[in-house]
Amino acid sequence: MRACVVCHEASLTGAPRVGFDIAAHLARAHEVTLLTKKDGPLIGLPHYDRQRLGYRDLGTNHEICDLTYAERVEGAVAILDELRADLVYVNSVAAGEWCEAGRRAGATVALHTHETRGSLPALLSRICTPRILDWVDMLIGASPQAVDDLERLTRRQAPKRLDFGIFIDVDAVRVQGQSPPGDAINAAGTALAESDRPVVAMCGLAQPRKGADIFLEVAERMPECDLLWIGPWAPPETDLNGETWERFQQLRLGNCYVTGMVSNPYAALRRADAFVLTSREDPNPLVAAEALVLGLKVVAFAETGATVKLLERFGYALSGRPEAARIAALLPSILAAEGPWRGGLDAAIDAAVDGAGKLASLQNTLEALVATRTGADATAAA
Repeated sequence: MRACVVCHEASLTGAPRVGFDIAAHLARAHEVTLLTKKDGPLIGLPHYDRQRLGYRDLGTNHEICDLTYAERVEGAVAILDELRADLVYVNSVAAGEWCEAGRRAGATVALHTHETRGSLPALLSRICTPRILDWVDMLIGASPQAVDDLERLTRRQAPKRLDFGIFIDVDAVRVQGQSPPGDAINAAGTALAESDRPVVAMCGLAQPRKGADIFLEVAERMPECDLLWIGPWAPPETDLNGETWERFQQLRLGNCYVTGMVSNPYAALRRADAFVLTSREDPNPLVAAEALVLGLKVVAFAETGATVKLLERFGYALSGRPEAARIAALLPSILAAEGPWRGGLDAAIDAAVDGAGKLASLQNTLEALVATRTGADATAAA
């Protein structure tokens, strides 16, 4: 089987990581070409073999390229004809033009949606088209919500659906978590020191979508705790956190610390007692599963994304949207819960989030999907 996996970018965020891992797994048994619409640091990680994955950056992401939808489809068809792809795995609605291109090139098309109703309308109107499901043989979702939202907004139903969920490399997370953490500093330049004070973490690129403002307000409301943001927080690493960055400097809270860009977030995450997903929208929050594996108490909200079912079993799944006042009110009791708060659950958590089994099952599903489509095409031709 010749498979073409398309990611909208090669950033270190959840959706591209899922696409890259799927490509790497498929490459063990099949000829794979991994395409991205925008280059990034993800391909530089040591466990991704650029040559084995046939990696190409196309530079067609809407953020850096002015091509029309029709022009992007035509370009994609030309590439697929060159590759003679049997399977086109489109790893985001933001790469949705490859669904139409895949159908026109005669390939089996699988669309993996990580997006939900907050971001989908703009993607469907500006980046691709509400007809996206017309060209899809299977719709794969980071959560049932992601699949439902796409079908509802496009007023179409996919012929087949798969609730894939989220997955991580459990062993890699634990190994990297053993490394020494780097520094985290507050607005006064003071580093986070080891102490008996509880530490509450969040991880990601600071911006309103990730709830950086909510996180800062929690720090303001909870002076008895240290709040640790792991990831880019301020210029030049990000320009998306302007108002919160200014308020961070103005408040100069002694208990709010940031790491900035880190190559290994797990070492910093192990310093925490709890992890709170403050994101307003985060349909593929791998870090919530990673925090569970590292032994943290994990809190997320129902409207955020794909963690609800996982945290209903192993953490704290709260209704509604994230709010600083609710977080500050609930965290003291969560932090005070005595261990072993999840005694005997480590094996169950590993089984629920480890990627090996999920990737093998997905490969089998995709192979069967291609075989069925190829057989149907052959019958129709006869």
